[in-house]
Amino acid sequence: MDAMTRSSASSMQAEGTPGYRPDATIATRIWIGLGVFWMAVFLYCLIAWVTGPDFRAVTFGRDQAPHGYVVFLKSLEMAMLALTIWLIWRFVLKPVLRTGRLSFDGIYYLACFTLVVQEPWHSWIRPQLLYNDIFFNMGSWMGTLPVSNPTAYLTPVPLAFAGLGYFWIYGGPAHVGSILMARAKRRNPSISAPRMVIGTFLGFCVFDFFLESFILRTGMFVYPSTIPELTLFAGKSYQFPVYETVAWAGSYTFAACLRHFRNTSGETVADRGVGLIAREGWRRTLASWLAMVGFLQIGLLVTYNLPYMFYALHGGAFTVTEQEHPWLTAGICGPSTAYDCPAPGVPFARRESPTNRLPAPTGTPAQ
Repeated sequence: MDAMTRSSASSMQAEGTPGYRPDATIATRIWIGLGVFWMAVFLYCLIAWVTGPDFRAVTFGRDQAPHGYVVFLKSLEMAMLALTIWLIWRFVLKPVLRTGRLSFDGIYYLACFTLVVQEPWHSWIRPQLLYNDIFFNMGSWMGTLPVSNPTAYLTPVPLAFAGLGYFWIYGGPAHVGSILMARAKRRNPSISAPRMVIGTFLGFCVFDFFLESFILRTGMFVYPSTIPELTLFAGKSYQFPVYETVAWAGSYTFAACLRHFRNTSGETVADRGVGLIAREGWRRTLASWLAMVGFLQIGLLVTYNLPYMFYALHGGAFTVTEQEHPWLTAGICGPSTAYDCPAPGVPFARRESPTNRLPAPTGTPAQ
């Protein structure tokens, strides 16, 4: 059989596949291309960060934290690491050892992990979220990007919590959400897709509210500068912006929908028709993974990080200080630094400026 005959036979077979659409490969190629782009960003940030001067632990104020509190956080950190290892074993390594190739969920979880590259982007313009630097961290890769926040490179990214955490705090809940979507469809076959998506989103809002309430009350991370009118417990160190729940629940829902809405061949909206682009084997697995990477990265950017860049322009005064919670300020701003923390009347800190501190008014007594 010549090449043209084989191509025609392949096309006819594809057209007979349930869920096949002629334009599917166009969309899939776009998602694969976006996946390649995002992986280039991922690798650039990783290499530039690890080989650069910013790859060092941020430990500002860590020695001032109460011993019992440090033990508590370290215990949580070990639990996070254990959960991550279990997820990697259960969904990535175990299927490979059993079948010799990645399962769908293995591809899915590895795609979710790449989202870590966007983790500190919420502080692109101003500090919006700060992790407790008691957690093991090596700073962040923000210094490798053209950010306007001059101390963004000090934003600590805890490796077990927010780094490998994309396996358990992102991929895991989205996985469970997609399972519940499938269960709802089995119980009520007539339920529409929009209704199911809205229900999933609202469920994630409730889940995120309780999860982050615990995180904020225990000081695992804080939202130091928020829009006061849209914030619960405004002015407290544990203040909780309502738009955080909306944004994070939106990103959860985006990922859950990717896993749930698959055709009879098991293909998602991102890699539908991938069999026409790459044959069976590692090439098809790679193509599917890249398509999912592109899809999920765009989802997180649109539902979370772009809105946070807008919120940063309207944030209120910092609610954590060097004096009370130095391990939460990470040396990003405050009296011992060259930059004043965000507050009404305080100019935005800029990367090209050595300070945002205004000169004291004439006649002000020296401190």
